[in-house]
Amino acid sequence: MDTLKRSRRIHLGIFRAAVVLATCQGMRGYAAEIAFDLPCSIEVREVSRPDVTAGRPDLKTIEAKLRISARIVEGDASDITDFVYMIKTDEFVRIRDYLPKTTLESTVASDQIEVTAENEKSESNGLEGAGAVAPLSLGGSHNRSSKKSESSRYKQVAAKDIVLASGTIEREHGVFYRVRPSRTSSLEGGRDFTIVAVVPQSWRGDVCTIECSARATRQSKFSTCQLPAGECQAEIGMYLASDAKAARIAQDFFAAQTHSAELEAKTQGRGNVLQMISLSGGSVFSGKETLRRKEELENASRAVQAAEAQLRAMAQ
Repeated sequence: MDTLKRSRRIHLGIFRAAVVLATCQGMRGYAAEIAFDLPCSIEVREVSRPDVTAGRPDLKTIEAKLRISARIVEGDASDITDFVYMIKTDEFVRIRDYLPKTTLESTVASDQIEVTAENEKSESNGLEGAGAVAPLSLGGSHNRSSKKSESSRYKQVAAKDIVLASGTIEREHGVFYRVRPSRTSSLEGGRDFTIVAVVPQSWRGDVCTIECSARATRQSKFSTCQLPAGECQAEIGMYLASDAKAARIAQDFFAAQTHSAELEAKTQGRGNVLQMISLSGGSVFSGKETLRRKEELENASRAVQAAEAQLRAMAQ
């Protein structure tokens, strides 16, 4: 009998899990859609931080400021669960400080709740009477009452929610930011980030990786699901503000990336058309055309790799 009950519970659990999974997969196309926009390059300035580079003349401190924008393409802001931003560097860049820091928010003004407690005690009794008893005569009344009140007032710290969490990752070679909905600010729009790092004295430029992702919440009669709502990842060139050559290479790196992406998009579009025509028994592209497109893509890819290699060489 116990075996039968246990078997029924297992099958019921499997059925519920299947319902939740099917519901999440069915709603995947109806989640909010977020689009991110990243900078084409990052200008870095050398700053004075003796507390960071004390005793290390071979190191210097740099500060990088960048802005990442998020736009709601589809859905509503109330559906968004959070945004996650990650900025990853290499072994030549070690993070020492960052902004914004972890932020808490409460629903109460001044983050405090004023509490008033009152306690009241009262006591009363009375005696009234009139009559005649021979040989004595009695008449009159007697009342007594007392009241005691106590009042205390104090302030209580209000509960707070995390609206922004930040910290280092990968042994201080990167930073993460997790942003949640807030009553005082909007998730949609531009957000500024600042990173302070220690690099070799010879550092002139480098490449960092920026990853952005969003999650949205969808509810149904059976479950509540967290669904991906958008993501973006790119390699971004960094350059020292006083170095014109490094700035030019960072710009070339972005231009080569853009050109390569455009060629890739065109090739994929042509490939779809070619596949449709091939299925119908015809062909409009010769072998030379295919070879030319392939050569263009390879040249564009080599240009991206060359610019990236130049920037990374400047980090040593």
